[in-house]
Amino acid sequence: MLIRMLTGVVTAKLIAIYIGPAGMALMGNFRNFLTSLESVSTLGFQNGIVKYIAEYRNDEKKQSQFVAVLVVVIAVFALLISVLALVFRTALNNYIFDDNFSFAYLFTVLAFIFPLQAFNVVFISIINGLERFKQLMFIHICGNLLAFTVGALLMYYWTLNGALLSLVVGPALVGLLSFFSIRKDLFAMLNLGRKSLDFKLLSPLFSYSVMALFSGTVAPVVFFYIRNYIMDLQGITAAGYWEAVNRISGFYMMFITTLITVYFLPKLSATKTRLEIRSEIKPYIKWILPIFGVGLLVVYQWRIVFIRLLLSESFVPISEILSWQLLGDFLKAAALILGILFYAKRIVVAYLVTEGLSFLILFVSSMFLIKQFGVAGATMAHAFTYLLYLVILLFYFRKKI
Repeated sequence: MLIRMLTGVVTAKLIAIYIGPAGMALMGNFRNFLTSLESVSTLGFQNGIVKYIAEYRNDEKKQSQFVAVLVVVIAVFALLISVLALVFRTALNNYIFDDNFSFAYLFTVLAFIFPLQAFNVVFISIINGLERFKQLMFIHICGNLLAFTVGALLMYYWTLNGALLSLVVGPALVGLLSFFSIRKDLFAMLNLGRKSLDFKLLSPLFSYSVMALFSGTVAPVVFFYIRNYIMDLQGITAAGYWEAVNRISGFYMMFITTLITVYFLPKLSATKTRLEIRSEIKPYIKWILPIFGVGLLVVYQWRIVFIRLLLSESFVPISEILSWQLLGDFLKAAALILGILFYAKRIVVAYLVTEGLSFLILFVSSMFLIKQFGVAGATMAHAFTYLLYLVILLFYFRKKI
């Protein structure tokens, strides 16, 4: 996580220097598009893959059959997406970047290397399920450094074109690395599992799939339209400011999301009673959340210094809208510890309803507040959304906690 954060910080600095707010806005649109594609191609199976690879550890045949079927299904979806990206590259360029920009070549490159990005998610999940944590750490560290180095070089020589290309090439390179890391085990599993493919083995994954696929596709689409709405009303530079605020937010929120998914999710999954749930959540509420809140106050107090350090002088105007984002992130951190209970207890319907409501509130409030207050309205909508989301979760889980 530390390597990922450091490379992310340096990458953001390079983007700020070489590309500026306008380029950052375009990168945000393309990144949202790629995130949606990855979610669709992997069907949101990541968490389920980890669970069932670990569950079948004592049944080599079943584990191999599971991997073989998984590879077939992911290959079909990844290749389908690649073909569609190639055929509709001009239309996709006009939709994502506007017809004033010509980046159709990106979709040609994407068509040929996207399967590597899709399979990277699968390979990482398999390695995680096999509990080979040193191997996983090696891939994460080397992959992040490799993607960062290639991205920095592309950005240095081709500025915006290079930065956009790095969003396609980076994940593919990591996918290549993860493939070479697991190739012997993968080929052995495929050789054993292909003899009797049983597609019913994937059916338990769909409860995980529905939740991950919903968030993984809807969230990027909502962010895409909010960003474009800001562009239409206030211009591409204002949209770049909003994207920069989200990048800064992403740096410190990484600690919270990683802590919750890596530490609290397994703990809460194992709980059986209300008292056990409360005892697991209590340290987060009592210690982690207050410390996080103090950290956000420090960021706010020294916001101009942080903006100049992480980005550049051209992004200083975002200091005026950062306070709402920080408030929203604190509320988000408070809500996430409750939201993870949906995954821990596999509560699918309630998850879809509450998550859908949060996206709807974010979208509608953003449209209204951006029109009233400009780009600041987007960060106000962020705070407003997570205030209501927290209230909804407190009400829903009131008996469990």
